[in-house]
Amino acid sequence: MKICHIVKDLETCAAAERVVKTCEELHGRGHEIVLVAGGDRDADSALWARARSGGYRLFRMKELSGGAHPFRGIWAGVLLVRLLAQLQPEMIHTHGHQAGLLGNRVVKRLPDPILVHSLLGSELKQDRSLFGRWRYRRWERECIRRADATVCAGKDCAAASFKIGVVENKSLHPAESTEELESLYRSLLPDLGEEPPADTIAT
Repeated sequence: MKICHIVKDLETCAAAERVVKTCEELHGRGHEIVLVAGGDRDADSALWARARSGGYRLFRMKELSGGAHPFRGIWAGVLLVRLLAQLQPEMIHTHGHQAGLLGNRVVKRLPDPILVHSLLGSELKQDRSLFGRWRYRRWERECIRRADATVCAGKDCAAASFKIGVVENKSLHPAESTEELESLYRSLLPDLGEEPPADTIAT
């Protein structure tokens, strides 16, 4: 399976380490993995070094860090469409609302990839003003509405998403391990055949 993960950066995103580990483990399970990450600060950090040595394809796109900004987000979307049109992934997995908003824009311009969106517990629990909560809730609802599946790692994440009203009627898929996430991917692309046996690997 050819899977592209998109995250706003590998510097300040709280879920970045989990995303990198997930890419490593999915690559180890035989999938063709691409990670597209933003960030315009420390590209020499330990996490960037780990991502570069993970055995999968890594693309650094600094415009992703401003994905929720209307103008920078438009340019990031253009660059993503160009990149993904070349890569032709079967699955696009966005992490967090900035990557999710861009994923929504990109998918409409590509030939029918499956879109999976992950809610981030750190974003759900972040202190915001009344307007900030409304804006974040609106962004995440848009991501969820257009995604083929929405992932939330852990009961705390799921509880927080219901508490602030991000999730309404659409169900969340628990994915606390690489095996669970892979099973979700295969359920969305059923023509891939049986899932190969493997040990559960926590993400």
